[in-house]
Amino acid sequence: MRTALKHQPDIGPVLYGLEGPARARKLVEGLEHEERVRRSADLRAERFVKAWEGLSREQQGVALKDLKRDTQLASVLREKSRELGIRKGSTLDHALHAPQREHSLSRSRSRDRGWDMGM
Repeated sequence: MRTALKHQPDIGPVLYGLEGPARARKLVEGLEHEERVRRSADLRAERFVKAWEGLSREQQGVALKDLKRDTQLASVLREKSRELGIRKGSTLDHALHAPQREHSLSRSRSRDRGWDMGM
């Protein structure tokens, strides 16, 4: 419910303005929408990008830590970055692609040193 109130501004007036079955129906719709967002990486990605710009540097750091735990979301953000409006070279763009660059750099360094197991 807290997430619905945070991300769906029309839920607040329903919670405090309506009564009876109309109130219950609107609240259930809000909760069902939040469940769809929770299950859909595409919807979570849209929400993540929308919220990103409003975050402080510290909050962005926390968001990136959360993103590391949601690999499905990170993948969608990388794959659909242009479609989602993530500007190339932006902080979010760098954060999304840094792990890939780091991985490819470490693999190439390993090969240079003869550490690649596929030798």
